[in-house]
Amino acid sequence: MNAPACPRCVDHRTATFHVAEMDCAHEVAILEKRLAGLDGVVTLEADVLSRQLRVHFDGATQSAAGIAEAVAQTGMRAWPITAAGEAPRAEVGAPWALIGAGAACLLGGGLWFAEAPDPWVRASLLAAIVLTAPATLRRAWQAIRGRRLDIHVLMTVAVIGALLIDEWFEAATVLVLFGVAQALEARSLARARRAIADVLTVTPPTADLLHGGQTRAVPVEQVRVGQSVVVRPGARVPLDGTVLIGESTVNQAPVTGEAEPALKVIGDPLYAGSVNGDGTLTVEVTRVSSDSTVARIVHQVERAHAARAQVQSLVDRFAAVYTPIVLALAAAMALLPPLVSGQPWLPWIERALVLLVVACPCALVIATPVAMVSALSSAARRGLLLKGGAVLERLAAIRVVALDKTGTASEGQVRIDAVTAIGAMPEAQALQLAASLEAGVHHPLARAIVALAESRGLALLPVLQTQHVAGRGASGTIDGQRVSIGRVDWLAATLPAGTPLPDASAVLVVGETPALAIHAGDHARPTAAAAVAGLMRVGAHTALLSGDHERAVARLADEVGIAEWRSRLLPEDKATAVTELARRGPVLMVGDGINDGPALAAASVGLAVADGGTAVALEAADGALMHHDLTLVPYAIALGRATLRTVRVNVAIALALKVAVMVAAAVGLASLWLAVLADVGASLLVVALSLRLLSFEWAGDRRA
Repeated sequence: MNAPACPRCVDHRTATFHVAEMDCAHEVAILEKRLAGLDGVVTLEADVLSRQLRVHFDGATQSAAGIAEAVAQTGMRAWPITAAGEAPRAEVGAPWALIGAGAACLLGGGLWFAEAPDPWVRASLLAAIVLTAPATLRRAWQAIRGRRLDIHVLMTVAVIGALLIDEWFEAATVLVLFGVAQALEARSLARARRAIADVLTVTPPTADLLHGGQTRAVPVEQVRVGQSVVVRPGARVPLDGTVLIGESTVNQAPVTGEAEPALKVIGDPLYAGSVNGDGTLTVEVTRVSSDSTVARIVHQVERAHAARAQVQSLVDRFAAVYTPIVLALAAAMALLPPLVSGQPWLPWIERALVLLVVACPCALVIATPVAMVSALSSAARRGLLLKGGAVLERLAAIRVVALDKTGTASEGQVRIDAVTAIGAMPEAQALQLAASLEAGVHHPLARAIVALAESRGLALLPVLQTQHVAGRGASGTIDGQRVSIGRVDWLAATLPAGTPLPDASAVLVVGETPALAIHAGDHARPTAAAAVAGLMRVGAHTALLSGDHERAVARLADEVGIAEWRSRLLPEDKATAVTELARRGPVLMVGDGINDGPALAAASVGLAVADGGTAVALEAADGALMHHDLTLVPYAIALGRATLRTVRVNVAIALALKVAVMVAAAVGLASLWLAVLADVGASLLVVALSLRLLSFEWAGDRRA
């Protein structure tokens, strides 16, 4: 029993169906009209590109079977999609009926020009009509049952009219041209579907489950959290987990888009779908298949398909007003000239039919969603997940980018840059004392000092009377000497006034004499400087926000080329800083998705670095970087702008073609076949332009 998710439901449920015949906005409208009258149906979301219909309903008064039956009453078929996301797949094969119809039409035209006997000509044209008409008639019947007037109804009326006035060649030509255009459009959409599927289907269906020292292949759905699986060299990782045994380089590009293979050792996380290198790994499963990183990506992409951008909503509202206006104009064109001026009825009825055929708003309605989904799929392949077209639209307007420092712009790990002996004590001896004192301390700098000493083969010495002051330093007795290590300001308060101390991250003091200066820092990520340069190229101002101290923030800002930075910020202070930056324009915030939650929420767009915390990051922001390639940030802005440009060009082309043919129809210069060619040709053109976004490459991208 599902918990109520809205006040209108006793038992709120969601069912997702695959509707094979749902290819255009008109089918969506038919389904909306039919399902809106069902008891218990609350809302529905239709995704034409994936042919999925998601229905939210009250399980107390409605069922998934009842919804499927209602869909069947429109002449379409709905299959429930399983929990694993499986649905019937329709492969696009060779359209032999259409090929035969085209050949018959050409033969009929050739016989007509050759002045062959009329029965031969009619037989050839009739064959073309019989081969192509059933599909159009079936779709027209679906529209009529759903009380909708779409292009298939108009095509049927136009063909019947042409046959009644003995224009067999025009009727056959219109049907063949319409079929060719529809087939091309179907193949274009199928290409987009395959591109999206390629992003998502990267995990193997089985896993080598380890039990009692033996392995056996089992479906990934049967593996549970805590069990162990073996990943052999060259194999794909079947499930999310952590390395228990072994060491290997792993290619994570299929999941995160990360270009370079990553070295994985014991304790490191692994993503399902990654490709193992030369070593054998034993992996402890941390997530079941339905909850893996890839499954979450699938869920986010599905949600993104259904998320409507503002420009898409505007186009849909325009189409809803545009269609009845054109219908009224067509009726006026058919009736007024004969009634008012006594002109012949037939020519004006033909012009009205042409106007109705070209007026179908399919190209207008499809102009936005295909572009948006193509862009979302392109971003997902690069390791950038965005939650819908609305995010792309806001990205196009970004003028300011705020970067979190630790873990985002920086590596989040302290590295020692240099150690310098002060006074007479040898550097190695001083480092040995420092490491001995810092052993067991969990501060990042302390661990780095110990690691450096171990790398130089220096043994740790026993320490007595150890005292640690969190975040400041430590002291103790080694070989009878009092030794201290810590921040300069803390040491200055414990030493005699005037004791000279170097400007360093930490200083070792033996007795009351400084002996070693340690210089360390959290360095910028390799892609940070390139990302900042890329943001300058897209015209975005960059600011660095951090809770770290001024010197560390200033050093990192200088390292990557950021002029504006703010330090010692609490999480709520970062949100305030984002609000202040918004005075210059829309702000994009990039952070880790946890500590930066308030700032991500305050920004126009929030992008979370999801590496190591994917689930939290995906929920906390408008999108996520699946790895630490910060050049994806300017890429995201460039992609948003390119998508918005494509949508505007699509709408302009669709309107221009339709207006041109409408004017030609009004003056009697357009025929039915030209109207069909213009309508479906406009749809094909906007689909083709939108599909270019699948391979979008930004000129400023270092990998372009």
